[in-house]
Amino acid sequence: MINYSLEEAKKILKEHDNSQINCIPHAQFRAMQRNIDMNYAVKCLNNKPESFTKETENRFKLIYPQKDSKALKLTIIIEIQDNEDILFITFY
Repeated sequence: MINYSLEEAKKILKEHDNSQINCIPHAQFRAMQRNIDMNYAVKCLNNKPESFTKETENRFKLIYPQKDSKALKLTIIIEIQDNEDILFITFY
């Protein structure tokens, strides 16, 4: 497992292709349970987050405005794999 820095993660996100984004079953379940639009979540990764923090070696927390509300926030936890593919881990 590669220990990505914040700068490396930002560069990977900036240069990623949507075909490099995958979603684990837990994240799919949480998105459905919390009524989160997956297409919006994918689009968010193409934009600068309001907050970007490192959680573990290859996991990051990104915070964006909710799709239909400027007051509410969408938190996305991602994991960047060694091949630089991006995994959605969970949403809240």
